Amino acid sequence: MKRVNKFFAIILVAFSSLVASNCTDEFDKLNSNPRTIPLVEPEQLFYRTLTEWYQSGHAWESNYISKIQWMQYGTPAAYFTGEADMQVRWTYGRSGIGNSVYSEYNNMGGYVTTMQYLAEKSATPEKYTDLIQMGRILLIAKAIQTSDLWGSLAYSDAWLSRKGMVDDASMEPVFQTQEELVVIWDRELKECIQKLQAALNATDKVSLRGIDRAYNGDSQKWIKAANGIRLRLASRIWNKQPQAAIAIATEVLAPGNAANVFSSKDDSFIFWYDVLYTNVHGGDWHSVEDLNRASATFMDYLNKYEDPRRPIYYRINNLTPENRAEFNRQIKATGNNPWFLLPENLGRWEGAVISFDRRQAWPSAPSDMPVRGDFPDDASFLAARNAYYDNWDYDDRWATVTTFDRRYSGGIAFTFPGATSTTDMRPANIPQTRLWRGNWNSGSGGNWASVMSFSDFSYLAAEFVLRANVPSSRTAQQWYETGLRASLDQWNAIGSHCRVENYAAMTTTAIDKFLEMPGIKWDESNALEQIYAQTYVDHYKNVDESWAFWKRTGYPNTESEIITLETIMVSGIERTVPRRVKFTYPTEGTHNYKNLMKRLEDMEKDPNFGKIDNEWGRVWWDMPIN
Repeated sequence: MKRVNKFFAIILVAFSSLVASNCTDEFDKLNSNPRTIPLVEPEQLFYRTLTEWYQSGHAWESNYISKIQWMQYGTPAAYFTGEADMQVRWTYGRSGIGNSVYSEYNNMGGYVTTMQYLAEKSATPEKYTDLIQMGRILLIAKAIQTSDLWGSLAYSDAWLSRKGMVDDASMEPVFQTQEELVVIWDRELKECIQKLQAALNATDKVSLRGIDRAYNGDSQKWIKAANGIRLRLASRIWNKQPQAAIAIATEVLAPGNAANVFSSKDDSFIFWYDVLYTNVHGGDWHSVEDLNRASATFMDYLNKYEDPRRPIYYRINNLTPENRAEFNRQIKATGNNPWFLLPENLGRWEGAVISFDRRQAWPSAPSDMPVRGDFPDDASFLAARNAYYDNWDYDDRWATVTTFDRRYSGGIAFTFPGATSTTDMRPANIPQTRLWRGNWNSGSGGNWASVMSFSDFSYLAAEFVLRANVPSSRTAQQWYETGLRASLDQWNAIGSHCRVENYAAMTTTAIDKFLEMPGIKWDESNALEQIYAQTYVDHYKNVDESWAFWKRTGYPNTESEIITLETIMVSGIERTVPRRVKFTYPTEGTHNYKNLMKRLEDMEKDPNFGKIDNEWGRVWWDMPIN
């Protein structure tokens, strides 16, 4: 794919500084002043719009330090696991969790509105018809994701100053409720589909090759994407407005509409970037490995079912029998505490516990090593000891086998006789960092961001067909099996695109064995949990969607069978996952104060919303499960 040239990138970065809003809780700043319309082509703004889907601040704040751990794909790395840190980790402890997503939404809205304005003012507006619909589809998808956190949004009137409108109503946008937005978004998505279909045979369209990183300007695929987002919207309101949700799903999944929905992994709504993406769009992309290790929750599933996606999700550790034997020999030879010996049961694929109370039960220094009598029973002792091993970390400043100093990172490595470098002996597997930054550690891979994959769509379709008997071209079983196969194929392609470390394509033997395993192979008696489990597994990087899915379904949980969540205890208190942002009242005199207050007052009318500063309250469509 063609990469945007350097001059183009500089123009776009400069423009982004004009439209960005620094405080997402005070949307007033977005429209407080008219903006100078930049001298760029509409299609150039389209590229900048789609890159706003997933920026490094979003990755760090909303994913690495929160939702990856909330959804138990990962456990905090050892040097980020102090008691105070863990208490904050299981709250809405950082405003960036929501602000980063809202900022992307603000920026995308500014770009899309300016793109529309420039197209309308051009000498040939008709050639931009497809481009405008694509921008609207993308913005609605982002709006749904943003509303999961924020509830009511400024949407219809939010960016009117981008069109030069400076009247009071335009400069003080109202916030629309989710109940209002659902109707607006579904109507607009259908409008986008109709306009794209009407222009399918047009020949004078602006070229989007190399700019549209999902479909290279293929409008039929954008029609499929719009229908996919409609199905996602239907799922959001399923618990709140089941009849409306089923009506949308019935339109989308109708057998006569089969040509206009996802049918293969090539239809997946994924942005594919080249190796320089994280250089141009900078930030701490690699820090997923600084902040996370594989969780016992997720690794237990991957190991139990020998899921072939495991080496694409995580890097294999160094606990070969030979390394373990040499490590233990050095421990004994240097007279260190024998409890530091690596147990025989630790293998190449290990997950770490998340619960702080289990992690901290084992001491941080040899001088504090407990004896069995310090624990109520052998099981507690072994759990604490295994938690210690699971959460070892290391830094090369302390990289000798005789060093057990946890001042910085809490762990050890060791050196083979005659070797010049250390070997990392952390049991818990490290995420495949190149899934987030393809050029990490001298890599040559690209980057990607998923809006909605074919497998994601297939699992939603399977659920609607299974639970609501929605007519479709496939049965629930066929949608499930199609989605599962598509997920394996998609992750194969992702692993190759990102050049993950030690990448090897999944073998036919491994895939066939996996698909036939009890718990994986379709089982009518447990079909819904199978659909839910594979949705969760497929969302490994797309944790914003995994979190939204968990809020709607309650899956996985501590009682589910295929994937069982760990009970999280911090300082003797069971912790639960936040469900929205923590709001604050605007200061009187703030620009757009009246509408900011009305937003909160409208949401507070819902008894499930709770107090404004209670992150465990619920936005309108986040209904308790019956």
